[in-house]
Amino acid sequence: MKTKFYLYLVLTIGIFISLFPGCKKMDATYKKFVVPAGITYPGKANNLVAHSGINRIQLSWLRGTDPKVVKARIFWNNYTDSVEVAILANQESISYTIENLPENTYSFIVKTYDINGNVSIPVEAIGTSYGESYKKTLLNISVSKTTISVGDSLAVTWGAADITNGAIFTELRYTNQSGKTVIKRTSINQPITAIPDFSGPTFEYRTIFLPNSFAIDTCYTSYSVYNDIYLLLKKGMTITADVFEPTAQLPNGAPIFLLDDNLETYWHSQQNATLKYPHWLAVDLQRAVFIQKVVLNARTSNFSNNFTAFTIQKSTDGINWVDCQSYTFGTATGPQTFTLTAPVTTRYIRFYLTKGPQYYAHLAEITIWGY
Repeated sequence: MKTKFYLYLVLTIGIFISLFPGCKKMDATYKKFVVPAGITYPGKANNLVAHSGINRIQLSWLRGTDPKVVKARIFWNNYTDSVEVAILANQESISYTIENLPENTYSFIVKTYDINGNVSIPVEAIGTSYGESYKKTLLNISVSKTTISVGDSLAVTWGAADITNGAIFTELRYTNQSGKTVIKRTSINQPITAIPDFSGPTFEYRTIFLPNSFAIDTCYTSYSVYNDIYLLLKKGMTITADVFEPTAQLPNGAPIFLLDDNLETYWHSQQNATLKYPHWLAVDLQRAVFIQKVVLNARTSNFSNNFTAFTIQKSTDGINWVDCQSYTFGTATGPQTFTLTAPVTTRYIRFYLTKGPQYYAHLAEITIWGY
């Protein structure tokens, strides 16, 4: 047993002796790749962000605490394009905008350098340059409703916005009562834009887009022109009638019910067989208004036995009236629209009821459109 043990010991020592010269030779082979003092890495670009733009991208980052950094180089297009950016000693943040970038998504690599040429660990950021293809996808917001008050305050209610593509503002351009062109911008989250000094007859509007939250440029749709008519709010208007029923209808059938936006209330002429046609309803709009159409609503519960013909009249003083256009009023519930072939400008408008199957007449609501 002792003989075998000594034999193993001799063989083991021999193997170690044979290995030591080889290790020394390997150290000599790799010694030339070893940096005695180690590799120096300057402070890297901290919090690198790529800000999208229109055919451009801006890169920004924080300098960090390394005072030895003197420059940076930005690489893109798989290192085939690059630009050098000087970094001053007192700079806390650095930004550089790469112009004339075709519409595309890019990968940017930023490396920083110290005065001795040492290079930092690379930092990557992804950014998108937007252009005509993106602009062609943008949809202008729609107008859902427009109203004008007695004080000539315009209120525009907007439709759904193209928030998928980054809609952020609605811009409205109009002429005020002093004759000046005014532009008003409202957040896309604001459903109504109010214009207190609108003079008409129309306005223009467009939508402003920010492609993404880091973008530096905004995009605009082309202006759309609003050429439709406006709903005139009834608050502040007054109305009179030749006669009305004071007791037999509702609490009464006063003409003021024609301006309360309630189809369950109504005007009714006095139930006296001697008070026959014609009947009339005169509205004071409180200022001169360009009228383009009117909407009349019959009573929902009783639309028969009503007047069947009427004439729209205008007046400058509420006393002397001029015929504008005559119409037939249908025996039906729901709104009936009457458009003026030749729109009129007037403060006073009268509905002169000329014919019906009975001596009396009734009506639920009057709505006027114009500006």
